[in-house]
Amino acid sequence: RSSDLFSRSFAEKNLGQMKTVFPTAYEFDQEKGLPWYRGNKTEKKPEYQLTVRMNPFAVEELEDETFVRGAPEGERITTSLLLERRRVFGCRLLDQVRKQHREFLATKNVSIPDDQIRRWHPGFRLA
Repeated sequence: RSSDLFSRSFAEKNLGQMKTVFPTAYEFDQEKGLPWYRGNKTEKKPEYQLTVRMNPFAVEELEDETFVRGAPEGERITTSLLLERRRVFGCRLLDQVRKQHREFLATKNVSIPDDQIRRWHPGFRLA
């Protein structure tokens, strides 16, 4: 639901996580003098504000697939494109966790091929 999206707050940490997992998915800019809505009033704030925009032309290379298509120039963003982006984000996030898990196993002197791992090590923190 869109109301859930607007009730969430994002910290710098969250933006860094998004940028790490799917670097080209969003564009980050600092803009000055953007309108600030407060009740019935609209004011312009003199300081810089961070703006985050979805990049509809994001292309990422995945290990198991060649490329993720972006929206062709001039076309609208469709539900299928948003679902594809969500799927790509999930795959990339899982790849990051697998990489961290592999590094964790190396500190424990455990060597298991990735295709034979069926669960996370009990000492590996996911949170």
